[in-house]
Amino acid sequence: MTAPALSSFAAAISGDEDAALAIASGYADLLTRRLGTVISAMDEPDRSHILGMLADIDRLSGGALGALTWPPVSSCLLSRQSGQVDARELALQMHVGATTQFGTGPGIVSAPSWLRCQGPGESVAGSGGTPRLQLGLELLSRYSTGTSDLVRLCTRVVVFQRTGRPESTGSWSTDELIGCTVLVNAHRDAQPAWLAESLLHEAVHHCQGMFEIARPFIIDPLLVERPDRYRSPWTGTELTAKSLIAACFVWYALATFWARAADAHEPALRRAVRGFVIGDPASMIDGFAGALDPGIPAVITELQDDIRGRYGSQRSGAG
Repeated sequence: MTAPALSSFAAAISGDEDAALAIASGYADLLTRRLGTVISAMDEPDRSHILGMLADIDRLSGGALGALTWPPVSSCLLSRQSGQVDARELALQMHVGATTQFGTGPGIVSAPSWLRCQGPGESVAGSGGTPRLQLGLELLSRYSTGTSDLVRLCTRVVVFQRTGRPESTGSWSTDELIGCTVLVNAHRDAQPAWLAESLLHEAVHHCQGMFEIARPFIIDPLLVERPDRYRSPWTGTELTAKSLIAACFVWYALATFWARAADAHEPALRRAVRGFVIGDPASMIDGFAGALDPGIPAVITELQDDIRGRYGSQRSGAG
């Protein structure tokens, strides 16, 4: 299979809906092929049972892709070697996946058994979950249908998490559950701009995860194990090499989106461009370029040059 072009990933996070759809569809196709490999290695009656479930899902939810891209299902399919997927585990996760369709936008789940939350806290959907989520989605749609499509295609489920520190808000996701976004203490910060930024932030991670199934960004796994840390030019947080790469894509996507809404959200735009303008993440990544897909440093340099070309004159006022 030919590796996808990195330009398509850059286009997707910039708000190109066709590029986002191509990546999400390619990911779903890969899962379909993976399922075929898994089923072919199963014994009867497990094989018949899974095929029967697929037929039921196709009738009830408009297509089996809704189940295959459900985070615990895709995790089950992608994290095991051929023939080692437990049929009962897969069937259980596919049953849950029948509740949402592929590409229609995220659902809200309360305390899913397949999600291990980070740190103390509880996952709760709550009666206000859907209206709050809709606020963020509506703001995304208002300024960029392409960005909204990216979020809707790549985010399969949103979990609202409450923690013991109510002053702490944020979002997180994990590579093991592509498409699952966790919003932390959103009941305390339900501003549309915060919701939109959090949803887009995690959707970029999901899109990268979908893309990397076919073309990994890191080709030397030892890079992930190194203790080296790199100070984020945007937040000052100490990041791993892997996190620094992801941060470049996230902040570029945010800068591109907020540029379309600059009149109403200029502080958000300044915060997003800051790291590219007063920092030099491209040079930081060049320091470990040998461990990366050769196209990654070049793409990040292009994104940085784009931001500097548009906002370099704001160096002193970038925040």
